[in-house]
Amino acid sequence: MATFPTNKRLVPKSIDFVARTQAQSFESPFGGQMQVVKYSGQWWELGLSFAPLLQDDAMELMAFINSLNGMSGTFTFSIPSKFAASSVSSPLTITGNGNTFTGGTGTAGKFVYANNRLIQFTTTSSLFPRQPLGSTSFATSGGGSFRLASNDSSFTLNEMIIGEFTVPIREAI
Repeated sequence: MATFPTNKRLVPKSIDFVARTQAQSFESPFGGQMQVVKYSGQWWELGLSFAPLLQDDAMELMAFINSLNGMSGTFTFSIPSKFAASSVSSPLTITGNGNTFTGGTGTAGKFVYANNRLIQFTTTSSLFPRQPLGSTSFATSGGGSFRLASNDSSFTLNEMIIGEFTVPIREAI
């Protein structure tokens, strides 16, 4: 597994977070009533937005992205520390589908990595994504496992810089 480039000029300017949940809706064509079935699959998709880059930095990022061979390659990526929870005990303890955990007091909205998954504290007693039954203890780690969200990547280069652009990635689960 590759690691996202550590060049300080390749730190994303902003990150868009999309929480994905597997659910299927069925709507009546007659009365409009809707039934929704929620499945257990949940994951994060991120949009890494970069400010305009000098050509050398842009070429380094392009080379890394192209080395992943589309969605087949995975890499470790860590979100900036300003989004991360700082008061989480290690190991992070999670009990079954109830998502009870130790640590995390006052960290609603913050993120932590647990067993290569990006976890968000949604309240002081809930996490996203939900952990499967039987998952009871996770050691915290420094990053998550991601892949490109598409097999296609495109860049526009000029003589000096590559303009502002976004790289869509998703959790590799």
